[in-house]
Amino acid sequence: MNRIPAFLIFLGVVLFSCDGNRVYEQFEEVPNQLWGFTDTIHYELQNLDSAEHFLVSVRFNEDYPYTNIYLKLLESDSSGTVLEEKLVNVILFDPKSGKPLGNGFGGTRTLYDTLDYKINMNASGLDILQYMRVNQLKGIEAVGFKATK
Repeated sequence: MNRIPAFLIFLGVVLFSCDGNRVYEQFEEVPNQLWGFTDTIHYELQNLDSAEHFLVSVRFNEDYPYTNIYLKLLESDSSGTVLEEKLVNVILFDPKSGKPLGNGFGGTRTLYDTLDYKINMNASGLDILQYMRVNQLKGIEAVGFKATK
């Protein structure tokens, strides 16, 4: 009998976690949680025509040594030509209290930050680089990109 309530709770979580407005979402893991200054995280963009809102996400843990992270976003066309280059500052910790922002449990958090501009519709690729000017940035587990209606 205990399996039925557990199954219903699980089913409810799965159904309500689906986002009907999501057009594109992809997370890329950072190997060994060490993000090198020249390491590029690449996304193949597709079907963004109906997207109106764009977000970057950062999954980080307690080993991350700073309150924010600067990300360089490079949008490129199918030939690799850079169409747009933007620098984005994502605040990961509350500046007054020092508490981590975002959702998560334990020592890992995921923070979504809305971009204040639209991605170029001619872009077929997006590269994200850390721009903290340290060779090996520790504590970043993954970086994501999301587009919604």
